Amino acid sequence: MVRFPIWASKRVTGRAHDVNLTVNQGLLAAEACCACGGGVRGASSFAYAALNVPCGKTNVDMLPLPRLDATYLTEQCMVHQLNLTMDGRTGKVFGELHSLEPQTIACQITATASRPPGSDLIIPETFASLQIRVVHFAYSGSALTFTHPNQTFAPAFHGFWDQFKLRCTPDLPWAQIDGLGTISQNGKPPIPRTAGCTVSAKGCLEGEWGNCTMVTRSTETWWLPTSLLSSSWSQRPRASGSRSMR
Repeated sequence: MVRFPIWASKRVTGRAHDVNLTVNQGLLAAEACCACGGGVRGASSFAYAALNVPCGKTNVDMLPLPRLDATYLTEQCMVHQLNLTMDGRTGKVFGELHSLEPQTIACQITATASRPPGSDLIIPETFASLQIRVVHFAYSGSALTFTHPNQTFAPAFHGFWDQFKLRCTPDLPWAQIDGLGTISQNGKPPIPRTAGCTVSAKGCLEGEWGNCTMVTRSTETWWLPTSLLSSSWSQRPRASGSRSMR
């Protein structure tokens, strides 16, 4: 609980007057009070977290952060084409996304602050990017950052896929992938630390008559940066006669 001081004096009016005349950072209290008609009104920034979802049907629930008392508009985000809905009062994007093939929606959302009743103030606008990536194998983000040795990243996907492969440029000897698409580290020194990678797998594509055709699908490029410092490896005991490269 936050406690506020209470003026226990007969000179309440005088003290309040003194506070209003107190200058702080070049402004009087009354000048800095938006409710009193002072202050500088500016747009509050907001953002959406980038979303990666697998092809097929996936429930989506995206909210802008932080929440603003604003109206959200867009002329570019045709999220209804993916069976999604955008609430103009909250900025929430939600629904069951339908997409059989990979695609990306990247557009701009405009937030306009609510105007006080009877006010003719000019209300500033602020903008944020909305990005939804539909891929065959959806990891938690387009940039996978390893922060500890036992960390793993598992994909979300629909259907049956196996024989996952991870290919990177430059090659990452310390990165590995298992049969279910989970990416992890194999204990080798994290050098090089960053690469552009592609995940591919084989699966069964059912035909019109129930027959199965084996197909190979892959994601777009995934970055695998690691924040594990190579110095942690340099602290390990070296064999006698070994020489460190600088």
